[in-house]
Amino acid sequence: MFYNPCHLFLPELRDALKYSGFKYFVRQYYYRGTTEKEQGYLLSHYRTREEAQRHFDAIAHDQSRLIYDLSKEDDVRRIMIAASQPSGYRVFTSLFSFEKWEVPGLILDKLKKYIRSYTNFKTGRPTIQTKPFMLLGEVYLEIKQGKEIIKVSLAEIEKT
Repeated sequence: MFYNPCHLFLPELRDALKYSGFKYFVRQYYYRGTTEKEQGYLLSHYRTREEAQRHFDAIAHDQSRLIYDLSKEDDVRRIMIAASQPSGYRVFTSLFSFEKWEVPGLILDKLKKYIRSYTNFKTGRPTIQTKPFMLLGEVYLEIKQGKEIIKVSLAEIEKT
């Protein structure tokens, strides 16, 4: 099982994003949201076609990738269907589902092992801080101690 920090894409979130000026959504396969019975997808939101196109081009390997353009009636209909969480699918947004980040128990031991094995960070003082962020539909962690900062994909940490 993989840690999934992303929020389900629900109608009220769809509407809030639309009213905030996000007109383009990039869909991609999302293994963190996939279960035995449901296919997971992630929707990342953008204000401009150019931003969405950059994301789309960067995930050329993903056969599920698609750009939804809310100025097109068919795409509006598809986004509405996605927000309804149709049977057999779980659709998430690139927004995190927590208000305050705390390293979840599911990855804490792996994170500690990663820090010991792949960084020069020392446990104790100053404390090690972590902060998640999304990049092209992938979850990353920014790991910081003092002035030293590294950024690593959560998938890489989970491998340790």
